[in-house]
Amino acid sequence: MPSTTGAGDRAASARTGTAPTRRPSRFDLHVGDTGEDGWTGAAYLWGEGLPAALAAVREHRGAPNDAVAGSLLLMSYGFALTGPVLRGLYRDRSELGCTLDAVRVRREDARVAGVRFAAGPVPAADGAAARVAAELFAGNLAHAVDAVHLATRASRRTLWSNVATDVGTAFLYLSWPCDDHAAYVGAAREILDLEPRLDGLVDVLAAEHGGQDWMYVRRNVCCLAFRTSLNQEQERHYCGHCNLLDEATRFGLFTEAAARFTLMRAARDAGPSALE
Repeated sequence: MPSTTGAGDRAASARTGTAPTRRPSRFDLHVGDTGEDGWTGAAYLWGEGLPAALAAVREHRGAPNDAVAGSLLLMSYGFALTGPVLRGLYRDRSELGCTLDAVRVRREDARVAGVRFAAGPVPAADGAAARVAAELFAGNLAHAVDAVHLATRASRRTLWSNVATDVGTAFLYLSWPCDDHAAYVGAAREILDLEPRLDGLVDVLAAEHGGQDWMYVRRNVCCLAFRTSLNQEQERHYCGHCNLLDEATRFGLFTEAAARFTLMRAARDAGPSALE
């Protein structure tokens, strides 16, 4: 697939619940340490570094309290972490070590902007999905959920719903560019079913649009982003897949996004002149 989208495209996609027309940077795999400034261990982010990270989210997103800030910080971490791990497992048939101590992160203002892994992927063997799920959830994201809950009193249900949504949207980003736009629905359901704490927090569906099935993800618990001043300044305060929207609105936003995706991909495939 072509090169990754920029930060503006990622932000717009997150707000609208759409998939970009190019592979998002959440799937880029970075391995090993780097001499660049700004990288810390993931364990540091969810330990000593958490107060400063929460303060940055409050400042840059206008979060009214640490519970909202913690929810959004966790959401951005899961967004960055799940992409390389799940693409590797289900598209590339590889296993990527992803426990907390195997991950380094780079934070930019209100979000986790990048992750690096201690070692590269290895070919997947029997039982790979269960092993990767155990490392990703119990070995990593559960620590982040617990840290945010203890520091901010954000509910674990809200925090785990962010994890479930990050997983679901990772597969949506993988599915939409395929000829079968719902190609990874089964994979998403499989990995979600391997973590009981994700049960019922997100719906992963194949929904019809334009005579084709498209992967459709809708969350069942709000991430609280609508409470930030940044979201309040926008025409629509809620994410496109938010459970606080009625289903007709959510499905309408989904079909609009699928239609835009189809048009943009057609224009891209037609060449640069079609985009002028």
